[in-house]
Amino acid sequence: MSFVKQQIWQDLLRTTLDTVPEGTRRARTRNHGLTSWSMHGAYNASRGSSKVYSVDASPIEVGEALLGDCEHLLDHAVEHEALLWNQLTHDEWFSPPWFVVTTYYWCFFSTMALTRLVGRTPVFVTGGFADRLKRLAGGAGPGPGSYELVLGAIGHSAADS
Repeated sequence: MSFVKQQIWQDLLRTTLDTVPEGTRRARTRNHGLTSWSMHGAYNASRGSSKVYSVDASPIEVGEALLGDCEHLLDHAVEHEALLWNQLTHDEWFSPPWFVVTTYYWCFFSTMALTRLVGRTPVFVTGGFADRLKRLAGGAGPGPGSYELVLGAIGHSAADS
């Protein structure tokens, strides 16, 4: 297999390798994505501003969580890709609206996996995780909702302001 050698590929590869540090292992016997990590992982939080938390955690643990999410998201993406391939390569009738929906979800899951790999991704923070962040940060702060995870710092989404 040959890989594309253009600059954008090299930048993407470098960013991914910075996001998921050397020594990161993916445990196949358990679900270990960001949601699981937020409930069971080791981290500390402080408030950067009224809408931003700074979360200090092991890069290896965060890398494992990101890889866990990527595995889950890419499983979904491959399922949708297989459906698209089947519809494009067979002469049987298929529903054009369903084809559009399937294409959307294929793109959605692929993009979510890519954003996890580059370390800048949207996440949904549950009420339990928001409460833990508030307790660790020592007071009030934004609650559950959509956030942006940026290499260890979680910033509250403008959509929830």
